Amino acid sequence: MRPVRARILLGALRRNYERLVQASSPARVCAVVKANAYGHGLEHIVPALWRAGARLFATTDCEEGLRALRILDEAAQGQADAEVVVLSGALDDEDAQAAAHERRLVPAVFDEAGLARLARAGFSGKVWIKAETGMHRLGCEDPAQLIQRARALGITPAALFSHMACAGTPCHPHARAQIAAMQAWKALGLARSLANSAAIALYPEARMDVVRPGIALYGAEPSTHARLDVMPVMRMEAQVIQVRDLRPGDAVSYDASFVAPKPMRVGVVAAGYADGVPRALSNRGCVLWQGKQLAILGRVCMDYTIISASEAPELRAGDWVCFWGDEALRAEEVALTAGTIAYELFTGVGARVRRIAWD
Repeated sequence: MRPVRARILLGALRRNYERLVQASSPARVCAVVKANAYGHGLEHIVPALWRAGARLFATTDCEEGLRALRILDEAAQGQADAEVVVLSGALDDEDAQAAAHERRLVPAVFDEAGLARLARAGFSGKVWIKAETGMHRLGCEDPAQLIQRARALGITPAALFSHMACAGTPCHPHARAQIAAMQAWKALGLARSLANSAAIALYPEARMDVVRPGIALYGAEPSTHARLDVMPVMRMEAQVIQVRDLRPGDAVSYDASFVAPKPMRVGVVAAGYADGVPRALSNRGCVLWQGKQLAILGRVCMDYTIISASEAPELRAGDWVCFWGDEALRAEEVALTAGTIAYELFTGVGARVRRIAWD
């Protein structure tokens, strides 16, 4: 078995959820668990959130929504009292039929075609209406018309929602405009949902009736301008499988991009970019070992990463090192070094990496 793992810290997850409930009150919290719970593993995240009190979840598609409900039912030892909002809606007739048979799925609708697809399948449950407020991704221009059409088809609009594009920047005019658009639709009489993780921190007026935290649930701060005081949930780790000595002039890894300037000691770690370690960390990033940051040397390979061990004379084969997920090496910091975002780190963790629940 490859000595690579992502420890999923369920205590931190529960604390983050409770923190977000507190910060968002009186708004209801919809826990976003799309993309396999941001790479953390639905099988670990969804039951832990349900036990913490979550009853409203969100996935991207119906297939993942059904999987989440199966996991919830197993955790509840019966039919779980929960709903799953499907943020992309019923993408085809098969999705629509699944939603028609599983009433705990609440598909998003953003156009007439989506409504028609659900109606053909005999769907008569609840939907969330997605409105266009400035992101120009998915959404309808006239939610009142779509709400009226849904009701005429025997479908119940349960909420109106949209998504913020610039919520991580305080006082951003684009964010203000999106909030104003949603405020103007209060008269439609539906519960409104706009705030993501960053908006929970920076725009209290965006919280409205339902908030949809994603990245903050998993312990990454959504903005550099305000903290939600969340704790890392994923600790990405791998073992050192060889320690070796270099002479001056010895080159490390592909393209010989690092050459030892003096006698050095290095460790070979059994994780690479196929496991989710960004290649952009080559010669730039570091790992954490016993509180020490050890530099990544040379190119990150598909299966291995080479680290400096000169500062860690006690490092041995079999020792575990951390790529991110410690307070001393948070995912946000690693993502910044790699020129990306924590979302991409989490969702990029490879399928061959074991997700291990750690309570």
